Amino acid sequence: MKDTNNLKKILQDIVGDLDNIKQRLRYLENLTEEGKFLDNADIQRLVSEFVELIKMQDSLKNEYALIFENDDIPDSFADIDSKIKEFDEGIKKQREFEEARKVIGRFDSITSDDENCRTMLSEYLKILTAIETDGKTIEEYRSETEPYEKFYEIVAIDDPALKISKTQDIYHFFEGNMLSSLMLGHFYIAGDNDPTDDDTQDDDENDVVPTENAESTAQENTAPPEDTLSAEDEQDADEQKLVFPFNIGEITEYGKLKVVSRKASVPADHKEFKSLMKNKA
Repeated sequence: MKDTNNLKKILQDIVGDLDNIKQRLRYLENLTEEGKFLDNADIQRLVSEFVELIKMQDSLKNEYALIFENDDIPDSFADIDSKIKEFDEGIKKQREFEEARKVIGRFDSITSDDENCRTMLSEYLKILTAIETDGKTIEEYRSETEPYEKFYEIVAIDDPALKISKTQDIYHFFEGNMLSSLMLGHFYIAGDNDPTDDDTQDDDENDVVPTENAESTAQENTAPPEDTLSAEDEQDADEQKLVFPFNIGEITEYGKLKVVSRKASVPADHKEFKSLMKNKA
């Protein structure tokens, strides 16, 4: 991208030299009006400054041609300065739009394991890419692309409650299926939050071979035989199970949580069972 810094420096130097030349000309003019001798050193100094000015003007023309290739250089330095400011403003706007258009790349990085979700993303990406920059201010462009920027930010949120809350901000910009899939976490950013990473980690953890110490520890931590439990312990355990929010007398497995029946199972040769039967007889 073209830079006007060198052109501005040359122009600034020329303007500074012109001020010095004007002061020397006034001094010599006063001498001539008074009919006095002109000092040779003053004349030589003025001639040197004119020579240097001509060199800088040539440099200015060359530098101007590098930036404004198809334009003739203006006659006045003030007009050149105006052209530079206009050019710089255009470069600034161009850079701002380049930065703002990065939203396209961010939105394009969103993906899903669901084919329908990927299809919806593709359609919205076409709409985003088609948003023109010509004839618009940077504020107008950012306003039109803001929903897509927010969509990207919401996808990156891990907290489900916060994700749902933030989705309300873009409620009017996307269709219902797109929003529901967003709230349910069906989208993720490619390379940053790939669900397969978690699966791979789980598989690695499952592949760990227990050591001998781990096996012995597991044996020590196994439940003691039922005949070592007292009736009071069995009653306490039974009462603790009753607070489970499901009918655990019927459910044996819920997701990854395995549940045993809340009805105590006592072997027939248990000493408490024998005592109970004797008293009953």
